[in-house]
Order: sequence, then C-alpha cells, then structure tokens
Amino acid sequence: MIKRIITVTAFLVFAAVSGCTGAKEQTGSWTINHEYTAVFRADDAVQPSLIESENASLKPVTVLASQVVSGVNYAVLCFDEASGTWNTAVLYIDAAEKSSLTSVKEITIPDVAVSDSGLPEGLAGGWTVNDAVSNEITLPKDVFAAYQNAAEAYDDLVLYPIALLASQPVSGTNYLVLAKGMGNGGMQLYVTNLYVHADNTAELNEVKNFDLLHYVKQ
Repeated sequence: MIKRIITVTAFLVFAAVSGCTGAKEQTGSWTINHEYTAVFRADDAVQPSLIESENASLKPVTVLASQVVSGVNYAVLCFDEASGTWNTAVLYIDAAEKSSLTSVKEITIPDVAVSDSGLPEGLAGGWTVNDAVSNEITLPKDVFAAYQNAAEAYDDLVLYPIALLASQPVSGTNYLVLAKGMGNGGMQLYVTNLYVHADNTAELNEVKNFDLLHYVKQ
C-alpha cells in the first residue's frame, strides 16, 4: 500500500511511503529492504508517473543526479516491486518535455559499485548531484536516529541518508544506506555502512563514494 503525504516546508513536497511487509529477497546473509520513502517536490521535472507509465513495477524514490545534454538525463533511484531489487534508472526529458526511460541497472546488494572519488564538479555535460535536501525521514525511525548519532563523528562531512538498501544481522546489525553528503567537494553520493551494536550504540564504519557512472553508462 502506498500513502500519498503532502508536507509544507520551504517548498511543497509530495512523499509516497510504501508499507510493504511481505517476503524479502535474500542475498547471502543480507536482507534487501522493501520499504522506502519517495520524496519529490511538486515543481520537479521528474515525477514518479513518468517512470511508472513505462515500467509499472519501478517505484521512483529520488533523483540522484542530472546531466544536461540536448535535453536532460536524470538518474533516479528506484525500487522494483516485481523483482525486489534496488535500481538506478535513467530518464531522459527532451526540450519539448517528452520523456523516455533509457536504461535501468540493478544495484547489486551488497556489492554496490564504489569509486575512489565523487563526481567532478563543473564539467560541461557532466553529471551533477541533486543537492535538494528534504526533511522527510527516509529510513525506519530507529535506524534514522542511530544514523544521525553516528554521522556526528564526521566533522567535515554532513550526511543525509536517502534510502536503506539492506540489512545484515551479525552480533549487532549492519545497515547498508545510500546517502548524500555535503563536504569540501560539494554534494556527493555515498554508500555507507551503519553498524548498530547489541547495546544500541552505533557507528558508521564505512563511507565510500557511490559510483554513479557505473549505473548510468548506456
């Protein structure tokens, strides 16, 4: 079931929350998370219906980045309800505002593609990370609270979690979280691992650059 929520902050936000609690896919000892919060501003060029009209099982979560060409390419994080997988979809919108879904690539869990550095800024025709930040809570509340506490250890990087991709029970629990981060290099995308100990203390033991280019190559 998907609920439509309207929130007023500095801008109008449309949020779609999926409350699916059915069976979950297993990848080794990792469990792929099937719950997500999708946040789009009312005036965004990309709206969920543009992708869902071409692939009904793809549920857009957020725009990760954009690339200006003859029109604009948008890299969109999506959850595929048919396969139970996370994906990066590329939606192209031309100058006449006609859209087409040009590629969909699965984000394999837990082997998310990472890179040595983030997206370079200021390159003509290059990808630019979407720097819009919503006040919507995009993770389960207990995980979100633990993430906020753990992220305070990073003085030079402000992290904004986007989506919980998967979890792994060990002596505590590992949570694989896709996040945006604002640091000296501007807004970038990160794959982060939140570890919550059995006593509920938490730490971010991995923060790596998400390799967006791996997922948007045609």
